[in-house]
Amino acid sequence: MNLVSTDHDFMHIEYVSSAYQGGAHDNFGFSERVFDLKNNRKLELKDITSMPKDKLEALLMKNLNKENSGTTDSDGDVNNSEMLLVDVIPATNNFYFDQKNLYFHYSPYEIAAFAAGDIVIPVSWDELKGTLKEEFKERMKIK
Repeated sequence: MNLVSTDHDFMHIEYVSSAYQGGAHDNFGFSERVFDLKNNRKLELKDITSMPKDKLEALLMKNLNKENSGTTDSDGDVNNSEMLLVDVIPATNNFYFDQKNLYFHYSPYEIAAFAAGDIVIPVSWDELKGTLKEEFKERMKIK
């Protein structure tokens, strides 16, 4: 468990787990949790945006290659989209945010091959414009 940030009365904690379950390598995973310290509860996606799930999932697919997972081959960097195992990237509650973006974090095998490692997909506040919850916007000072 790692305390990542405590900004604007939100606390971001990242949980990391790892286990050997047989096979060629161990498996690992990440769980992002953001707590609303002002209201004493775990933050959910619906507390941030009202964007319909299908539109958010389209943004996740569009932004999939914005942050490379670090995977390379003999030709250099490998795009996350080259290792994708799903047709639709689900908008999950495994998210966190900063002043610029909302980030969705996916563990190995969740949406891509193990070789992709964990994948983080950013969605900018501008891309969510018009769907951000007013209280959240005010606390985060998003214009």
